[in-house]
Amino acid sequence: MDKLARSPRIGHRRTDLTSRDVLFWRIHSYLIIYQPSDPINVIAVLHASRDVGNILRQR
Repeated sequence: MDKLARSPRIGHRRTDLTSRDVLFWRIHSYLIIYQPSDPINVIAVLHASRDVGNILRQR
């Protein structure tokens, strides 16, 4: 998480999963979904096997 805080643009967009202004960063089997503000705003930490698109649509 320190690396993410120091370099908030390290993640990537996933327009196939959401149109929201968030970035995705994978750590092992997990996805950190966050807004690259200062400080970063973590939206969710989800296991990559979950239906991430559906979960984000419900939030």
